[in-house]
Amino acid sequence: MSDGVTEARAPTLFGLDHTTAVLCFLVLVDTFGYAVVLPLLPFAAESQGASIYAIGAMFASYSLFQLGAAPVLGALGDRFGRRPVLLFSQAGSAAGFALLLGPGGFGVLLLSRTVDGLTAGNISLVYAAVLDHFPREAWGRRFAYLSSATGGGILLGLIVSSLIARFGLAAAASLALVLTGMTLVVTWRLLPETRQRQPTTSVRDAWRRAAASGQRAALGRIGLSVLVSTVAQTAFLLALPIYLARLLGYDAEQATRFIAVLFVVAAAFQVTLVPRLIERFTARGAASIGFVFLGGGGLIVALATGFSLVIAGATALVCGVAILSPSLPALLGERNRSLDEGVLMGLNQSVVSAGQMIGPLLGYAALALSTTAYGVVAIGLACAGFGALHTLRGESTSGLRG
Repeated sequence: MSDGVTEARAPTLFGLDHTTAVLCFLVLVDTFGYAVVLPLLPFAAESQGASIYAIGAMFASYSLFQLGAAPVLGALGDRFGRRPVLLFSQAGSAAGFALLLGPGGFGVLLLSRTVDGLTAGNISLVYAAVLDHFPREAWGRRFAYLSSATGGGILLGLIVSSLIARFGLAAAASLALVLTGMTLVVTWRLLPETRQRQPTTSVRDAWRRAAASGQRAALGRIGLSVLVSTVAQTAFLLALPIYLARLLGYDAEQATRFIAVLFVVAAAFQVTLVPRLIERFTARGAASIGFVFLGGGGLIVALATGFSLVIAGATALVCGVAILSPSLPALLGERNRSLDEGVLMGLNQSVVSAGQMIGPLLGYAALALSTTAYGVVAIGLACAGFGALHTLRGESTSGLRG
């Protein structure tokens, strides 16, 4: 860990040390490639005669397979090292994009998402590398940088996707494939191996310990907060265009601009203020603040009747998400005393995948009732997440090993 401490104090690129800069680049490019392809997939599936339910199943397949694969990839990273498993994961993404280059039917699209989901361990392996390489006090700041890189990659990818959409899915997949090739080279040449020790837990044992009661219940409670946070994030963001259309009469172009501005605000907030919040109030305190922002934003969104309240509520919501995204993984790392880092972050990614499947269903179900219900859902989720964190107060972190 001493190398990580020294490096954390030696900025090299944009104020980042070498390892953090490489990890942020990998996350940025990875999410960029994903976001370039994502908006074009439903149109390609529809052109192949797929029903709306089949298209939904296609997207759900990615998260479903990722849910099972992420802990396994994390455990492999604990055993064989972060770099080789990350290279395998990136190669799987490349294979998924390569399948989209040909003229295949809906089955090929589904296979592409399945292959990508089965090898989707990039983010969890990168997060495990942070836990490996840096001291505890540096985790929150680096998770904030990584979350900002994720948001920036998605934003840039969506913009580029809109520009090349006229050329079809194959053009977007070609670009994503080239970008994935870049990540393979950067990982191979520039990313140091961060694994510090041999593994001590299996995936099955990890799930058992995460679901334990008593003193060991901390990880399960934080995992519940991760699930709630992800459900809230996806329910809000993926249903937001319809909310804007119903309340403000926005068309697709106006809604896209609105969401792009929100991403910019969230990224700026995450880089400038979130690390300070985590350092000042600890990861648990910052996460509690994030849920307060989430609930307050949901209340404003539920009561909104015009643009001013909509922008205020949406800004509060994305700021809440911006706080929760880095603080909850940091809190998992702090409270963990029994699991290897790769397995831990793999479990975290599994919970995120589950939330990504539940969130859109809940968000659109709420909007089917009313725009008020859409905000009420955020309030309820914020209360559940805050309550789960509140039960950690005073709980000793000793005794979690074994």
